[in-house]
Amino acid sequence: MSLNFKQLHLKSGFRKKWNYSRLSCQFYLVRSLGYYIIQIYVPSMLIVVLSWVSFWLSWEAVPARVALGIMTVLTMVTLISSTNASLPKISYLKSIDIFLVICFVMVFGAIIEYAVVSYVGNGWKRSQRDAGKRLEKQKMEAAAQHESRRRFSLDMPDSPLVEMRLIARRSHSCGRKSPRRRRRQTSSSMIRSPRHPTSIDNGSRIIFPLFFFMFNVLYWSIYLQISSRQDTTGFNLT
Repeated sequence: MSLNFKQLHLKSGFRKKWNYSRLSCQFYLVRSLGYYIIQIYVPSMLIVVLSWVSFWLSWEAVPARVALGIMTVLTMVTLISSTNASLPKISYLKSIDIFLVICFVMVFGAIIEYAVVSYVGNGWKRSQRDAGKRLEKQKMEAAAQHESRRRFSLDMPDSPLVEMRLIARRSHSCGRKSPRRRRRQTSSSMIRSPRHPTSIDNGSRIIFPLFFFMFNVLYWSIYLQISSRQDTTGFNLT
């Protein structure tokens, strides 16, 4: 904190019936911002940016993403506690508290984002597994039907009427889909509907940095405006 001594002059005053002289001085107290930027603001910003690295990792890399998220959260908690220990104990909310709380929310939000990605990824893997099982079952049923038709055609006598009926039945079955096949197609289309978990990471790569950038623009514009206003007001001692 720097102290700017502006003016010192002697004033004369009158109170009731006594004349007296008084010494009036005016002090301007300006907080040094460079120390807090280097020790608190820049490290907290770097911790938030470090938490975004998990968005570019594979959603199946569970140890890497969980370790990175826990490390950034614990580092942010340590930074907040050390900052509050070095600053004076006051009852109102400071501007640096707002900045540190938003940084902590951003880091904690990265862990919540991975929890959502993991949940969606497990559902997507389960749906793909069910789709694979149903596809294998359909192939086995189709092979069994083909084998039964082949045996039926071998057992039947070679008459022109029977061959014409078989050809007509095959053409009718090819041109018209059975209700069971329609239900299978609709169920397979419903299985493909779950969203791939990487789409959430792709959205987070844009949303998180954009929100943090907008917060910094708003925070520093308001903070510098309030600081300049307080510098012109000053602190008076009479």
